[in-house]
Amino acid sequence: YMDRPADTKDGCKHRCTDAAMEYFKSEVMEMCHRENLYQIDLLHGSKNRVTEREYWAQKKGQLALDKENAAREATGQPTKPTKFETDKAKLRRTIRQALSQAGSFDEFASLLLREGVTVKESRGRLSYLTP
Repeated sequence: YMDRPADTKDGCKHRCTDAAMEYFKSEVMEMCHRENLYQIDLLHGSKNRVTEREYWAQKKGQLALDKENAAREATGQPTKPTKFETDKAKLRRTIRQALSQAGSFDEFASLLLREGVTVKESRGRLSYLTP
């Protein structure tokens, strides 16, 4: 990953390349493994990527749902589902289910329409409108 002499000299600017980042990630993973620390896979990203905003929306939604369910239990009312799901997560789940069942685009669009999701195509890109 070091392809210039300045990359190894003290006091020189560090130039971060893709190869250097791959090397550093693998070194961090090896150090954590050696020290028996929990380590996520830094080299191969998650199959289901979520933005930071969606991550925190899910966390806050789950906390609110837990509080609401605790209040319902205290009053003796039936509780709601215990797992909070963001709108994007619901849409992803619905799309994956429709993709696994559909054989054509029209069938895919009709399966999503049954779930309340409208599919639009514009310039070769699909957009999904949720209710």
